[in-house]
Amino acid sequence: MAAPPRTSMREEPPHAHQPNRPLYARSAPRQGVVPLHRCCHTNRLEVTTRMATQYWDVAEQLRALISRGSYPNGTRLPAEDKLAVQYGVSRPTLRLALEQLQNEGLLDKRHGSGNFVRWPADRLVYPGTVLMTDGHDLNTYVSTTETIADASVAALLEIPEGDKVIAYTYLARRGTRPRSLTQSYVPARLAALISPNRSLHPWGHDIRLQLAESGVRLGSSTERLVARMPTSSEARTLQISPRGTVLVVGRTYNDVSGRVVEASVVVLPGQCAEAIFTTHFRLGSEESESPARTVAARSEPARPRSQPDRETQGGIT
Repeated sequence: MAAPPRTSMREEPPHAHQPNRPLYARSAPRQGVVPLHRCCHTNRLEVTTRMATQYWDVAEQLRALISRGSYPNGTRLPAEDKLAVQYGVSRPTLRLALEQLQNEGLLDKRHGSGNFVRWPADRLVYPGTVLMTDGHDLNTYVSTTETIADASVAALLEIPEGDKVIAYTYLARRGTRPRSLTQSYVPARLAALISPNRSLHPWGHDIRLQLAESGVRLGSSTERLVARMPTSSEARTLQISPRGTVLVVGRTYNDVSGRVVEASVVVLPGQCAEAIFTTHFRLGSEESESPARTVAARSEPARPRSQPDRETQGGIT
């Protein structure tokens, strides 16, 4: 006689006969209770927003004190912990405020010594396509390398990617502080015509001058301005915050046949720069122009081919 089947006395869970219900189903939160993950996310957002508002307020108050002369030029600000207590903020918030003023050129941070006032703010004059004259206070260091054109350089010079080019790097300093970084590129076939001048041209304008003196007939130049955040390499070289901005001037020179003979990328600390363009009109043929044509010419000053009788100058201060 066969033995009866064994039965288990273990009590089954309440949902054992509910196959459509997940084994580890999350129960709905009780009414009026905020889930912990949502609460933490909200708190982080509030803290970040409050910190951003506080550091901007502190920077504004310090900026006003500097402009009124309460902190004269060359004065060292109080220690960071004292300033944090004075304005009722945390030290990280205070450091953000000081960093903002450093990016604006109002403070000079010296490691181990503190933050020193610069007033008026340290400004840099970029003369556009105008050659610099003697007497400026910039020390320029130039290095030259032969390289292969990557996609970005090939697009600037309008040459095939992989062609040989000569790269000239200009690092301009005012005292010990880097103020601009310029990368100039010339096709290898023209490299023998170039010998960078280390004293007069911190933005590579000497390259254009030497090309012209060597018989290259220049027909036009184009400058494009873009504001963006610096790359990590640019921030390290210019000793600026990676959270700041830089003003980038992309400059190209074309010969009379339209070929690009030189291209440069000038990087300037954004908070210390302004773009100024002035168009000078010559008398004569301009006087007979209709008002509509004159207005169009004023709004498009950088078209030397279609407007050969105009002279346009650009500047950044």
